[in-house]
Formats: sequence, structure tokens, C-alpha cells
Amino acid sequence: MLTLLSTLLGFLGSGLPGILNFFTARQNNNYQLELVKLQMQAAAQGTELKIEEENTEAQIKLQETLYSYDNTPTGTWVDALKSSVRPIITYTFFGVWLSVEIITILYALHQGKDIVQLTPILWSDMNQNVFCTIIAFWFGSRAIANAGIFPPMNKPKTAVTKK
Repeated sequence: MLTLLSTLLGFLGSGLPGILNFFTARQNNNYQLELVKLQMQAAAQGTELKIEEENTEAQIKLQETLYSYDNTPTGTWVDALKSSVRPIITYTFFGVWLSVEIITILYALHQGKDIVQLTPILWSDMNQNVFCTIIAFWFGSRAIANAGIFPPMNKPKTAVTKK
């Protein structure tokens, strides 16, 4: 009986390292598989960051291209005309508005109206909206940039830097 027991223990004992090697190999394979998955995930994230960086650089180049037409002065009267278009349009429309308001005041006063009665007509909601739009157009972008709400146009939105 003892011989049979020792033979059985010897047989099982010789197979024990093989069983342990099986579980060790299985654990190593799972580790390697997880490592490969993490490497693939890191590569995918790196690719996404690279694409975002390229898109940001493309947007910057587009902005530079859009504004490059105004960076090369020709030395002629065309330069003065290019820089004066917006102010001339603004002054013209303001002059038209002011003329209409002055004519309205003069006509109403000629009709015997009181200036207090004219105030809601002269400074109506529409006039307030137009003035707010003009002020926001001319000074809004400067205030937004000073407040730091939007990043400047010449800097990328991401913190990715080139190596």
C-alpha cells in the first residue's frame, strides 16, 4: 500500500510543476494581452491628439491666409481706401440716423409737441438695439479678448507642443 501511495505521490509530484507552469503561462499571457490593449489605446489617443494638433495648425494657417491680404501695403491710395471702408460706412449710417432724428425733433417741435413726449419716439427700442449692435461690433471683440473669454486668434486651442 505504501508503494502504491508513494508511486501515486511521485506521479502527481512530477506533474505539479507542469500544472504550475500552465497557470503561470496563462497569467503571463493575460498580462501581455492587457499590455497590448493598453499600448493600442495609447497609440489611438496619440493619433487623436496629433489629428487635433494638425487641425489647430490648419485653422491658424487659414486665419493667417485670410488676413494676409491686408499685410502687404501697396503704397497707393488703395491702402487708405481699404482701411477706411468700415469707418466710412459707420459714419455714413450714423449721419443718416442723426439727420432723421434731428428732422423728427424739428418737425415735432414745429407741430407743438413737448420734448418729453418725443423721448420714447426718439430713443425707441429699435434705436437702442441698433446702438447696442454698433457698440458691440466695434468694441465687443476687444472687450472679449481683454476678458480672456476667447483665446487670441494666433494661438492654438490645445496645449500640445511640437518636439
